[in-house]
Amino acid sequence: MKVLFPLAFSLLPLAALPYCITNNLKDREVRVEQEDHKDRDRVGRELRKTLAPGEKVCCTVKDLDCNPTRRVDGYVEFTIRVLGEPVYECGYPAGKEPGATITGASQVGIYPNTKYPGGSTIPFVLRYRAQDGTDLTGPRGLVCPAARKKTEEKKP
Repeated sequence: MKVLFPLAFSLLPLAALPYCITNNLKDREVRVEQEDHKDRDRVGRELRKTLAPGEKVCCTVKDLDCNPTRRVDGYVEFTIRVLGEPVYECGYPAGKEPGATITGASQVGIYPNTKYPGGSTIPFVLRYRAQDGTDLTGPRGLVCPAARKKTEEKKP
C-alpha cells in the first residue's frame, strides 16, 4: 500500500493540479483580485479574496471561474495587494499597473523581505514556484512597493 499510493498520485493528470496563492505574512492580510473575465457570462465570478495571515486559496484547472483557459500552462492575471497602512502592491513590471501572472499549476507566495530594513526599503516580496518547485523569481523575488496614491484632477 505504501508503494501504491505514491504511484497512484504520480499518475494523476497534470490538469488536476491547482495553482495556489499563499499569504506567508504573520501580521498583514493580502487581497487577491483576478482580472475581469472576457466571457460576459462569467463576469462577476472571478477569484476575489482577502487572505488572512497564513491562509491559502487554490484553483484547479477545471474551474472556469478562476482558470478560464482550463490549461496548466494557461495564464491568469491578478492584482495582489498587502493590506494595511500603507498598502503594498505586488508584481511587475515597474511603472506599469501592478499585477501578477499565474499559470495553471504554479504556486505564488507573499513573504516578508529578508533584506528589509537593512538592505531594502521594500518590506514584502512575491515569489513564484513552478509545478516542479523551481523558484521562478530568483533570489530577490518580485517586489511589493507601496501603492501609489492616485492624484485627483484639479477642477478649473
